[in-house]
Amino acid sequence: ITIMICISFSFFGVINSISGPKMPDPVVFTSINGNDIKRSELEQLAYFIGTDEYDKMAFGGIWGPNFLNDGVIQRDFLMTGLADEVVQAFPSEIRSDLESRSSKEAHYTLYHHPEAKFINVENAWNYLAPDMKKNFATLQSTNDPLSQEAIDARIQLYLAQRKFPPYALKQVLKYQKQQYAWIPEDPNLDYADLSLFGYHTVEDWFGPRMTRLVAALIIDVAQIAQNQGILVSDDEALASLIKNANRSFEQNKKSPRMDVVNSNEYLKEQLRRLRMDLHQAVAIWKQVLLFRRYFQEYGDTMIVDRLPYQSFARYANEYVTGDLYQLPEEVRLGNFRDLQQYEYYIRAVSTKGNGENSLAVPEEYLTTEEIAKNYPAFVQKRYRLNVATTDAQQLEQEVGTKEMWDWQMADQNWQLLEKTFPDLGVIGAKEREHRFEALDSLTALTRDKVDDFSRKQMMEEHPEWIDGQLDEAEVQSIVVGLRHGGGETPFTGIQETSKLIALLDAALDGDQAAQNELKRYSEDGQHFYRFFVMEAAPQDDVLTFAELKRDGSLDASLREVLQDHYEKIREKDSKKYQAANGEWKSLNEVRDFVAKDYFSDVLLAVNKRVKSDDPLTVDDAARYRFSEWMEQIKAEVEENPSDSKWVRESDSEIYDQDLSPRPELGEQWKLVKTSYKLTLGGDRDERIDRNKAFALEKGEWSDIYVPPQGDITFFRLLDKGVENNQSLIQQGMARAHQSLSNSAQQMLMRKTLEEIAEKQPIEMQFSKREEEI
Repeated sequence: ITIMICISFSFFGVINSISGPKMPDPVVFTSINGNDIKRSELEQLAYFIGTDEYDKMAFGGIWGPNFLNDGVIQRDFLMTGLADEVVQAFPSEIRSDLESRSSKEAHYTLYHHPEAKFINVENAWNYLAPDMKKNFATLQSTNDPLSQEAIDARIQLYLAQRKFPPYALKQVLKYQKQQYAWIPEDPNLDYADLSLFGYHTVEDWFGPRMTRLVAALIIDVAQIAQNQGILVSDDEALASLIKNANRSFEQNKKSPRMDVVNSNEYLKEQLRRLRMDLHQAVAIWKQVLLFRRYFQEYGDTMIVDRLPYQSFARYANEYVTGDLYQLPEEVRLGNFRDLQQYEYYIRAVSTKGNGENSLAVPEEYLTTEEIAKNYPAFVQKRYRLNVATTDAQQLEQEVGTKEMWDWQMADQNWQLLEKTFPDLGVIGAKEREHRFEALDSLTALTRDKVDDFSRKQMMEEHPEWIDGQLDEAEVQSIVVGLRHGGGETPFTGIQETSKLIALLDAALDGDQAAQNELKRYSEDGQHFYRFFVMEAAPQDDVLTFAELKRDGSLDASLREVLQDHYEKIREKDSKKYQAANGEWKSLNEVRDFVAKDYFSDVLLAVNKRVKSDDPLTVDDAARYRFSEWMEQIKAEVEENPSDSKWVRESDSEIYDQDLSPRPELGEQWKLVKTSYKLTLGGDRDERIDRNKAFALEKGEWSDIYVPPQGDITFFRLLDKGVENNQSLIQQGMARAHQSLSNSAQQMLMRKTLEEIAEKQPIEMQFSKREEEI
């Protein structure tokens, strides 16, 4: 009896110890019907809508994202504008999440190939998703993450990354690299996460508070919908979930990670991973469908009669056409960093002066020789080369272990090893077998270093091995520009471009010694090249602003100048430039202050030109930098539209990658003239002020327009009318209806939020919740 009592107390004591105390499940808010909503209920709904089937496709079909969600936050909040209403209604709840993300986003750098910086994310965006570049710059430069501009940029970047996902971006970058056979592969690209800012889910982009606010609104609106007689049956919710499961199974069934055989098993596995049963999933999805029906039915009632459709279709398909004049994309100044680089460049290459004409684009430039003297990295010489290459590391691995041992055992080589690696010298091995023992006594790390050193020495003693590899290597014919002051080259391991230029010139003049050296050329002893010089450009070239900006060399040169300026001015205002411990802050911390001082004349001139009531921000000063000059060009073009020295017809690269003489430097600033067409029901064109365009008469010119990101434009209206194309009318009607529906839903959301605030405001205690967790 005593034994059984002890066992019983022990057993129940263990059970109680294992089960432990129950986790608290407090009420996080009270719904509009007066129901207490507990944390578990809110978290379950937030978890359900936090990922969706789009995430599953973007992640290659892996388990994790919830494919039963067909995109509630994306479709019903972000694409309709309802998310803006949520942000405006709950700024204090959302601010901390967005501020923490904004700090990270400001310092985020986009991927570029380590050996060829022109293979990068921005260039991929330029071709396939141009708006991403603009929105990325906006989000990085914002001071207030809750400003309308910042919220719009964040939403558009999130939606754009779903259309152009990281795996597609990676394929584009790989394709770009394949166009240049001499550039080595980046081994890290296969494993790199190219998701913007490292964000994957909606919670990554907007924070946990946003998803929980959305979940709370869905709960409240579902109750409002039921109060108004809107019904969604359990069978209807179940059918919708099964439909989502079937669609996702078809999209992902070929994934190697798929371990179920049909959509029914697929659905069961998803529910298991969500830790909920089918009844719970139906209840959650029923709330989502009630929310949708409440808002979508209201939006769909905005246009119901055929006659208004026809009248609106006619209005929506009114069009204007004309000529648009804008800056080339590469020279648009969207922020203060762009302005700094532009001003630094023109001061380096031109005779730019101050005074009345300080904001004009320069028309007179220094000679190539003058620029090369002070800015050698801005000047290049172009060659047409036949190039073969090999990697010494690959050759070293082909050196057999026995051959390496034989080399190490030789007396003179052993002496070299003892001198290089003192640990071997201490042992004092004289005989061959003792030397083997000495090598075996080394640590694995030291032994690897000895073997690597031995192989390198063997390579130096047998240059014919490298020659043999170069004989077998594929020969590429390329045109390459080498800068007199170093800078990026397509040749890994080569930095001293001045030496290579001298050898190439000498070889072209018939110097046999130079030709021989170029047959096996290496700067780092690892990468070897065989260069045959076919021809050279007739003269050196000054690189354009776009070329220097694109590969980062312009900003690198500017940083050196700003660092020197910083050291000159920091004593004048030590409080601004010193940390709390009295040490000088790094240039990165105070760069904008230093740049404001260095470029103060330009900032003052732009502010004087714009005549704003308040001083312009430095980013706005960048946007308006070209406005005065654009006014001058506009006056010239109006006088003679068909013949202007400041206009060209294409935005394509005007500096061809061949050896023909390049255009004058002034060509890079020429405005690009393109045709445009706007319809009232069509997509928005941010380059043009739509209202002013439709207010113009035929032949009239617009004013200078300064949209975000420095894309200053003006345009001439040539024709206007109404489209008589039925398919276009239908498309316009659909877009107009969606736009009106979105506007109606936004208005309904504002009213709903006001109603909720009056009856039972959503007040979730996030700070309390986090402390409990």
